[in-house]
Amino acid sequence: MVTRSISLATGLVSLAVFLASQLFSNDPLFLFISSGLIVNILMVGLSAAAIYISYQKRFSSWYVFFVCSMLAIVMMASGFLGVFYSDSIHSLFSALLPFDYILTMQCGIVFAICALSYEHADMPASVRSRLKSLPALPRPDFVLPVPKTLHPPMIFRRMSGGILH
Repeated sequence: MVTRSISLATGLVSLAVFLASQLFSNDPLFLFISSGLIVNILMVGLSAAAIYISYQKRFSSWYVFFVCSMLAIVMMASGFLGVFYSDSIHSLFSALLPFDYILTMQCGIVFAICALSYEHADMPASVRSRLKSLPALPRPDFVLPVPKTLHPPMIFRRMSGGILH
């Protein structure tokens, strides 16, 4: 549910920016987000891919899982670096501005959540045979411990109206 809402929000923002860049390219918004046609089309395509992946239940093959994982790492790293490095004058890549990096990082987060939570097939034997030194990787089964809620003393419960004796 979280991935769907993040991907839909990213898609709507990308589409709105694309439409605004075609209608009002001199708007002050475009000091922080790119108004270039190619960049905006790529952002809409990236958002569409995030929406598509977020509505899947599982990966169809190991290769799709691998591509999704690598895209998540690359997009989150480049988005993180771009947000902290770029401003209206300097940027990592001159076509992208800070808000473009934020949209890229949001798509990377969607891909990462999907890669970590969806089921996928095991690594194919052809790939494993090329990686002889790779041991069999266990699938982690762990539960994060949730601390028990400590109840306040009785006087605080009485003061809050919880106990009426």
